[in-house]
Amino acid sequence: MIFTVFILGVGVGFILGISMNIDEIEEPITPNTPRPEAPKPVPKP
Repeated sequence: MIFTVFILGVGVGFILGISMNIDEIEEPITPNTPRPEAPKPVPKP
């Protein structure tokens, strides 16, 4: 019983560590820049 709980704890910690690392890696890759396909507002005459 203790062995299975230990494996589950290590697995959850491993997954949480990977998810946090992925979040830290994705932040600089996707900067907050305006999308090029966004249409520009046209001023009405």
